[in-house]
Amino acid sequence: MDLQVESLVGGLAAVQLLCNKDPGDVQPFLAAGGMKLLLQVVEEVSETTGLLLFALTSVECACRHGCGCEALLSEGKEPLLALRHKMQRPPITRLLQRVVYRLQCYELACSFEVVLLHVHIQNFREFRKYSDLSYFPL
Repeated sequence: MDLQVESLVGGLAAVQLLCNKDPGDVQPFLAAGGMKLLLQVVEEVSETTGLLLFALTSVECACRHGCGCEALLSEGKEPLLALRHKMQRPPITRLLQRVVYRLQCYELACSFEVVLLHVHIQNFREFRKYSDLSYFPL
């Protein structure tokens, strides 16, 4: 195996270990440009099925965390969607579909969180309005 390929495989394995071992370490990695780097690797190895699967698995591992989904959404998921349409190999399309599902679930969870926060704030305002002691005559 070529030294460059060995380094790439070692780096991708380290990313997967990082994402699976300690969730607290994922955010600093992604904040330092980790998702951008992973997407560059995906583009560079898109012609090699084995390396592409390994790189996409690293992206999927990162997307198991909210910060990974945020990073992928901010970097742009278009290259992955284009790859999904270009590649007709079932393992690759299934893995890409899983990443897309994770992003959709994350977006849904964010929308739900916004609604809950809005309801909570409205309830708190109502509570404050009626908990004012001057409201109740003695």
